Amino acid sequence: MHRHRYRTKSGRKKSSWRAKVRDQTGRLRYLRAPTRGALREKISALKTETRRAEARQSGEELIADYLPRWLQSIRHDVRPGTWTAYERACRCQLIPHLGYHTTAGLLPSHVDTMVAALLDQGLSRSYVVHARGVLRSAYRPLVVDGAVSRNPASLAGAPKRKRAAKPRHRMQTWSREQVSDFLAFVRGDMDHRIKRRKGEPVVDRSEALYHLALLRGMRQGELLGLRWSRVDFEHRALTIDVSLQRVDGRLQLMPPKSEASNRTIALPSESLRALQRQRELMVRWKLAAGSRWDEHGLVFTTRWGTPLESSYARSRFCRSVERAQRHGFDLPRIRFHEMRHTCATLMLEAGISPKVVQHTLGHASIRITLDLYSHVSDALERGAGDALEAAIFGERGLSGGLSAVGQPNKPL
Repeated sequence: MHRHRYRTKSGRKKSSWRAKVRDQTGRLRYLRAPTRGALREKISALKTETRRAEARQSGEELIADYLPRWLQSIRHDVRPGTWTAYERACRCQLIPHLGYHTTAGLLPSHVDTMVAALLDQGLSRSYVVHARGVLRSAYRPLVVDGAVSRNPASLAGAPKRKRAAKPRHRMQTWSREQVSDFLAFVRGDMDHRIKRRKGEPVVDRSEALYHLALLRGMRQGELLGLRWSRVDFEHRALTIDVSLQRVDGRLQLMPPKSEASNRTIALPSESLRALQRQRELMVRWKLAAGSRWDEHGLVFTTRWGTPLESSYARSRFCRSVERAQRHGFDLPRIRFHEMRHTCATLMLEAGISPKVVQHTLGHASIRITLDLYSHVSDALERGAGDALEAAIFGERGLSGGLSAVGQPNKPL
């Protein structure tokens, strides 16, 4: 460290403090500062970073220091919602229980102890499994870099079930008649069959939203993020390339779930008419709002042009179903996302190719379409059985070969 004196172009005398220090890579660094104290702070910061780099290479870095650094490194590699869940698991579970261990000193038994402590706190098994999975993902770069020889989270045992597993929600769907009745009800086409309460609207302003969910199978975020610029009335198609999501406390248009979700789907005649009615409705809203209208170019908005909250769309759908039930329609209560399941099931019942269904729904693999969305309805099961018997026995059927009691028919 030495003081360097020099003159400026104007002839004024000035000085600065300079030093030569080697960083963590062994490269010689030249530091400069206006005062000796500032230069000492720079040297101290460089030495601290050098020690941290050496600790990272030797596996002596604390987990409490490593996890925030790992989170920043993956921020642009995962979806915002995924990153938020990872950050919450690190902050609330991993750092409080494991932060004082070094990355190389963490043992599978330490992870087992954390799992037991989290379960004792009353956290659900799925939440604890997720926290352990985040730790496993965080350790993968360390194993690749050679800082640690093994992944302790992978070697630790998964939390055991202490009680019977809670039954999963069974996906429910509507039949063709139920879909037709509901859309006719919210469209106001069945006004002659029902008696409405005083002040009750004839047409539901979310009719086009329900129509695209039930007949085009769009996800909720895709529906709420749909823009008029992506609706092509001339070529009867719409393009899905964004999804409306709440990120960091505010609604944003984000890329869709996967590459396969970027798609263009056809718009049949009824879907086109529903969107045209939605456009006319928004013109009336815009005229009524005047200068208070907040233009976003979205197809589905509030009366003031602002984006719709997903919670509001779900609650409004529940109210629409309840209102239809009060008027005597046989409509089981389903969730908003189950309208998408209904669309997939009805398309398969109608004999539409699973490959076409996959493209319409935006699935990355046809296996997802067949495994998750082809809920076997009574019509599908009966149709499959009838088709198989017709292929094997033809018109003769089983009655020609077996009697009513199951014995072969014998000539008299």
